Amino acid sequence: MTAFKQNVSALSNSRLAGEASPHLLRHAEDPVDWLPWGEEAFEIARRTNKVIFLSIGSYACRPCRVMSGECFKDTRAAWMLNENMICVMVDREERPDLDRIFQSAVQAGGQPAGCPLSVFMTPKGKPFMVCTRIPRDSVQGREGMIDLIPRIARMWKERPDEIHILTGKITHMIKQRHALKPGIPLDEDVFDRAYADFAYNFEPVSGGFGDPPRYPTPHNLLFLLDYFDRTGRGAALIMSERALTRMRMAGIYDQLGFGFHRVNPENKDLSHDFDKMLVDQAMFATAYTAAYEITERDFYKQVAVEILDYALRELLSPENAFYSAQSGESEDGYGRYYLWTEHELKDLLTTEEFELAGRMFGIRTEGNSLNANFAPVSGANILHLQQTYEDAAREMDLKVNDLKTAIEKIRIKMLGARNQRSKPVMDEKILCNQNALMIMALCRAFKAFGNPVYLEQAQKSAACILGSLQARKGELLHCLRGVREPIPGFLDDYSFMVRALIELYEVSGDKEYLKKALKLNRTMLDIFKVKRDMGLYICREGYGAAGTRPIVVRDESLPSGISMALHNLVYLGRTPRNKHLFKMAGDMCRTFSRDVSTQPVEHTWFLAGMQKVLDHQLVTGRRSPLLSMF
Repeated sequence: MTAFKQNVSALSNSRLAGEASPHLLRHAEDPVDWLPWGEEAFEIARRTNKVIFLSIGSYACRPCRVMSGECFKDTRAAWMLNENMICVMVDREERPDLDRIFQSAVQAGGQPAGCPLSVFMTPKGKPFMVCTRIPRDSVQGREGMIDLIPRIARMWKERPDEIHILTGKITHMIKQRHALKPGIPLDEDVFDRAYADFAYNFEPVSGGFGDPPRYPTPHNLLFLLDYFDRTGRGAALIMSERALTRMRMAGIYDQLGFGFHRVNPENKDLSHDFDKMLVDQAMFATAYTAAYEITERDFYKQVAVEILDYALRELLSPENAFYSAQSGESEDGYGRYYLWTEHELKDLLTTEEFELAGRMFGIRTEGNSLNANFAPVSGANILHLQQTYEDAAREMDLKVNDLKTAIEKIRIKMLGARNQRSKPVMDEKILCNQNALMIMALCRAFKAFGNPVYLEQAQKSAACILGSLQARKGELLHCLRGVREPIPGFLDDYSFMVRALIELYEVSGDKEYLKKALKLNRTMLDIFKVKRDMGLYICREGYGAAGTRPIVVRDESLPSGISMALHNLVYLGRTPRNKHLFKMAGDMCRTFSRDVSTQPVEHTWFLAGMQKVLDHQLVTGRRSPLLSMF
């Protein structure tokens, strides 16, 4: 036991201490002897002939914190890892290429992807086991870290051939998952099939899709809104409006300070994570703005403005770019900043206010949080609207505006009290692709609502990103802050930023933005284009892992970089002397037609780009031979 204690205590000076990533720094004092991703880790693994354990996570991720507490801060589990493995930690936002590659291995194995990722690799970096969170102890047939580590170590020592067989299988699955497949003829009914899939899985009570409350990703709502706008099918609008209304009422929306929390993997509203991600604010603000543009309902405008107000107030950096996330963690415990007990509200509000707040926000004496095991206070309540203002006012025989005024008075009082609490910590990374999404959201909001603040901030943020993230050759960097060494831009950085520049040109009329968009698009094609095909890698040559340079067209929590690039090619291909870009857009449609046709609901942003190709063909009256599949 003495040797065990010495082994752990000797590792107090972690090699993560020199990193800038908040996620890596959080683990700098772990008893695990972490190394950052790089050649040093692989050299040590080869020299010592030890298996590599790779953990990929993120700062604003509760499951990552859970696994950290169970395994990485536990002295016994740490000792086992240090004795048997070379341990490497990666911030998924710094290296999205690694995350995408190993997430695809989990999905190819029939398991749901998620965060954190746990990857076991040979000293040469070949994966033989990939999974998500691992508990400390084995439970209910799920092997825990304490049992798993020695089993893997024995297997590597005694039966390495079996591990090499596994590496071959997993590497093959990864490569197959990211390989380009031959295109197939694609009918225009692919749009109808995507719509029908949403309609079939729609759950009207929660406004979600599938098991309630499976809230939709914003780009799926944007697809449905656009589908209604083109076809007039009212069900598409009904689904979108129901989802947007229920999400604003739900606990995942901060009822006091505004903005969306992250939905947790269990998709239970009152057990959600409390982290607020920049990308969620940008995409949801865009979705609510789009709903306002179609319906002209003030409700959607109000929510979009609330979200943007939150982002401008809390996420904006002194450099005029946006931080990547506000964690749910504070000095008082995870989520405590947002939770309320009945006792706290009785002390703060008048009797009349308390009764109204309790009715509207679902306050219970025993608490309503379904995450009672994680709540830092007993009787914890997550604020959520149990009824619409219209329904509540009708039941209470009040005018809707009077009810809203009363709730607003309560909100301001509660927000003032909440501001006295220890504030959640910030993930101060500034990422190019995420800021580009916020610039797009601000531009669309300016176009819809006319608030000049939105355009001014979009221009300032674009100047910051372009000024600080461009290397000497005019190439983008991925991170502005929160990284030790420069990381070259990924496909998402380029395609999202090109789109942001297009949006700025559209709302400002400044042709410099269009020139910059064209130039950056050329650079993107030079770096990421697949030879002989109109595909795009997500990372540049020399990046990736497992012998794979991924190609990802499927939209996930965000539109894929390829989907956004398709939109850009269609737009830029209409400008003088750039018709070749529109031809590329047609080639891209053909390249990915098999993926889109097989699972249209998972490629909604790409479908929206394809629709723009078709719309342009109809306007010109000509169909390109390259688009004969249509």
